[in-house]
Amino acid sequence: GMPAEDRNRNKIIQASLTLFGDKGYSDTTTKEIAALSGLSEGTLFNHFKDKPSLYKATIDAFNNLPIHELKTIDKKVGYRCLEDDLYLLGTTYIKAVFSHVNVMRILIQEKTSAAPRFENRELYPLIRLGDHFKSYLARAAEKGLIPRKKYGMEADIFLNHLAAMIFRATAVERNFTLTAGMKKNLFEEVKGLCPKLARDLFLPRGAKPSR
Repeated sequence: GMPAEDRNRNKIIQASLTLFGDKGYSDTTTKEIAALSGLSEGTLFNHFKDKPSLYKATIDAFNNLPIHELKTIDKKVGYRCLEDDLYLLGTTYIKAVFSHVNVMRILIQEKTSAAPRFENRELYPLIRLGDHFKSYLARAAEKGLIPRKKYGMEADIFLNHLAAMIFRATAVERNFTLTAGMKKNLFEEVKGLCPKLARDLFLPRGAKPSR
């Protein structure tokens, strides 16, 4: 099995993820994190020098978890109709973000709290979804579905649309669970957006989306 050191570190990170997610950075103490992880505060400080470095480690650890939704999606993408693919990918990415919900909660809490800021943190965990989306676009270009070019900016725009939708939905509901109603609304919003984004971002001027 795993050495006790690593097990303890994981327990602390799991506990801090839960508490930072529930209460935000400022209102969570290292004492509470230690208590929830079943370890002493002394043990916590053996692993992390202070609360900000524990916070950073928590976000990093969470950001490296596998995104299970991406495993199945690659088999389903058809490369025949860009709009259909964008819908499938967009809705899958939304589900993936909600399954990494504690990071979402931390980020939304953080907008109003004194948590330390880290580079690139705005798009957690969308950065990894962005890598996935860029590799889809590269394959779509190889298959002749879209023109061959670098799609960095377009990919970011697509993901920013999704991020904005998610932030809006969660802010309105103050709820970080993908309820049936929220899912229906978000998926409808994606459906409405896909034809426009397909046309504006990825298809050459004047081309008709293939059906």
